[in-house]
Amino acid sequence: MTDLTICDSLKSGIGELFTCTEHGDFQRIRTPFLYPNGDTIDLFCKTDGDTVTITDLAETVRWLYAQVSIIVQTINKTAAAYRRPLPYSRC
Repeated sequence: MTDLTICDSLKSGIGELFTCTEHGDFQRIRTPFLYPNGDTIDLFCKTDGDTVTITDLAETVRWLYAQVSIIVQTINKTAAAYRRPLPYSRC
């Protein structure tokens, strides 16, 4: 199976939902699926002889890492707000 056959199969079998374009050594398969932030989920396909590799080039892991970073920053800001000294008042 060649890269062209994979793209042709997508076009004939699924139609307009998925698009296939060149992306370096890979064929980019743009899916109709979205990450929660609205970014499109792309898959990348590469053939080497009889071996077909399908990957997202670690984009899902990158997206999840970004979400964890945002959560940690929010927790740190919230914790810092509670650590502020109370205003001194004279009675």
